[in-house]
This record gives sequence, C-alpha cells and structure tokens, in this order.
Amino acid sequence: MPETEFASRDEFENRGDRNTVFVRVSFATPLSSDQVVDPSVNKLVENTKNAKLNQPLTKKSKPADDLVDFISLANKQSEAVQKISELESKITKQSAMAKDLTSQLTNFIELIGKCIF
Repeated sequence: MPETEFASRDEFENRGDRNTVFVRVSFATPLSSDQVVDPSVNKLVENTKNAKLNQPLTKKSKPADDLVDFISLANKQSEAVQKISELESKITKQSAMAKDLTSQLTNFIELIGKCIF
C-alpha cells in the first residue's frame, strides 16, 4: 500500500492524487452511558433563559399613543411659548416706563437747577 498523505480537499483536487485521505476532525466526543453530565451546565442554561424572561419588559407604545404624546407635548410647548411672549411684552413695557421715568427725572432735576441759580 502506498504511503498515505493528509491534505485539504483543494490540494487534492489540484494535484489529482488519489492516495490522499480526507479526515474529518470533530472536537465533540460522544458521551458513553457511564459518563455523567455536570448538572451545573444545564443549570447555567436554565439561568440564562430565566434571566432573559425576568428582564423588565419595556413598554412598547402604539402609534396612537405616540400621536397623543406628540399632541400633548405640542400643546405644552405652545403654552410655554405664549407665557414667554407675555413676559417679553411685560418686560418691554416696563423698560419703556423706566426710560420715560428716567427722562422725567432728568427734566425735573434740570428745572430745579435753573430755579436755584
């Protein structure tokens, strides 16, 4: 019998050598009936399954709920914008009033200065 050589399938096809033997290697070994499986392995699998099941479920909202949320947020935003506009108008009025009072005070001080001298 000729000497047998081990090679990959590609090498075999390229060489055309019929003496090459293909060997499949399996790293899994079959269990004999007298071998005992470690129960912690099965427990680990069960624990990961339970962990996935016990995770808190995030509430998935429906599109209708999202629409309601958007509408309520838009309403709150428009209310906030309206309050800001009201505050701006009050500040503008107070600023104009302060400017007017400053002008009147300046005129009054000038009048007093003319009367004294």
